[in-house]
Amino acid sequence: MTGNNIYYKQDRKKRKIVLREKWSRILIQKSHEDFCHIGINQIGTKMKLFYTAPNLSDNIKLICKSCETFLNNKIRQTRDLE
Repeated sequence: MTGNNIYYKQDRKKRKIVLREKWSRILIQKSHEDFCHIGINQIGTKMKLFYTAPNLSDNIKLICKSCETFLNNKIRQTRDLE
């Protein structure tokens, strides 16, 4: 399904934008930074509502786990809970 040169995929009752893997990585990186380095599950939930792409979940994990700010915040939160 296409519209305005954008490819869509019907997923259940929702129409999602289909991204190439390269562009999905760029969008994940930008979204992760803009949403203040939120976690894997949070960014995944936000992205998967509107987009689909090859290896989307794997790329979300890869980008989050390679982010120093995210890792430092995660370690700090774990220490605060102890």
